[in-house]
Amino acid sequence: MPSELSLSLESCTKTRGGAEIRWAASTASCHAGPSKPRVALLLFAQRSMACLTAAIRTARRASMTDPGRAATAALALVEALSQRGAPAMERLTWLQFAVSHAHRAGDAQEAHAVEALLEAARREPEAAKAASVDRRALLVHLAGLYEAAGHAAEAVRVLSHAELLDGPPEARAQVFKRIATLEDVQLARPERAVEALQHAVRAMPEDEEAVRALARALETAGRLVEAASLHASAAEHQDGPKKAAHLLAAADMAAREPDGTARAVALCRMALRAAPASDAPVRRLVEFLRRASSIDNRFTG
Repeated sequence: MPSELSLSLESCTKTRGGAEIRWAASTASCHAGPSKPRVALLLFAQRSMACLTAAIRTARRASMTDPGRAATAALALVEALSQRGAPAMERLTWLQFAVSHAHRAGDAQEAHAVEALLEAARREPEAAKAASVDRRALLVHLAGLYEAAGHAAEAVRVLSHAELLDGPPEARAQVFKRIATLEDVQLARPERAVEALQHAVRAMPEDEEAVRALARALETAGRLVEAASLHASAAEHQDGPKKAAHLLAAADMAAREPDGTARAVALCRMALRAAPASDAPVRRLVEFLRRASSIDNRFTG
């Protein structure tokens, strides 16, 4: 009976404040049970002002003890308000109410409410701005809900939203690192994890955590040339011991490649210039020079 419900709700919303209707919805759901929120709302919309005031007080208490039903009722009301063409701000207010109550009702219900609010905000960007709906924060939160529920693929889908990937460089790097962890640890897709980390490093070349995670992933995949090149590039964004550490890591990778000893020696010399007081570049340089000498002796001896 959606048409009768819409008419009753329209009558109610013309004479009642938004806060009163929000509490009315939660009360209706709490009294009727989660399976009958629409019927309860219809009956409640026909009550007198005295009943409404009493129900508001009841709802304030009930919504604290049964937030799941309060959120269910709010989502049902949003559907009814949409059918009657209610203003976007009114629907967004109800959706925000649903999200706030679903927060205490469990990850699955909260994820459903957040998805509904995000979709409404996408359709009505001006109203969403006026209602202070932070889509970026909601997307990050939604990804966390899916991750906590063990739905890693859904978390990656949400984190891959263009709105998150168009933010400031540091924020983009954080999102890509989170995607990489999900892809590698929970979804066992190391190649996709490498791609995500490459995006993170491009966004923030000076992000040491992202660089080292990508280097490890490349090394694990046997892509030593790329790993060495990554460390050499990362060294350009550092000074002193940090620069030397990247150059030495690149030298180690280069030395494991055929005919890579000469490249390793050159990188060690660069590391020594970056951190002349450090012992590590000297020790590594001597090691690679001995290795190069041994190779030469085999061909000339």
